Amino acid sequence: MGFVAGTDLSTGDIVTATDWNNYNGASNSIDYLETELTKLYDLDSSLNTSLSLDTTYQNTSGKIRVVQLGTYMNNTQGIAVVSDSGSSPTTAIGSLTNRTGVDMSFSFSFLVPPGYYYRVNKTGTPALTADIYDMH
Repeated sequence: MGFVAGTDLSTGDIVTATDWNNYNGASNSIDYLETELTKLYDLDSSLNTSLSLDTTYQNTSGKIRVVQLGTYMNNTQGIAVVSDSGSSPTTAIGSLTNRTGVDMSFSFSFLVPPGYYYRVNKTGTPALTADIYDMH
C-alpha cells in the first residue's frame, strides 16, 4: 500500500517520520515498516547442509527460503537452478558454468517462495555444499 497525500500535503512535500506516523491515524507506521524490514535479515539457522543435485525439492515451510550453494567445478562443469510452482520446475533462475580452463570454487544463492519447487541440475560432476535457511 502506497502513501496517499491528503489535502494538507502536495506532491513534492517532504514528509518526515513524525508526519508519517501522525498522518491519518497511522501511528507507529515507520516503526512497523522498520520491524518488517529487519525480518528480511532474520533467518532460521541452517535447515539442511545436504542438497542432492538433479533432485527436486519443495519449500513447504510457508516462509521464503534462502538457498546458498558452494560449488567446486572442473573446467566445463556447471550447475543450473530451476524453480516454479510446478512439481517439475522448468523456470530458469540462473546458471553457472566454469569456462576458465582451471578448477575453481564458486558461490550461488537464490530465493524460493513458499510452496514453490526447486532443483539444482548439473553438467559434469561438480562438488556441491548447501546452506538452506527460512526467513521468519
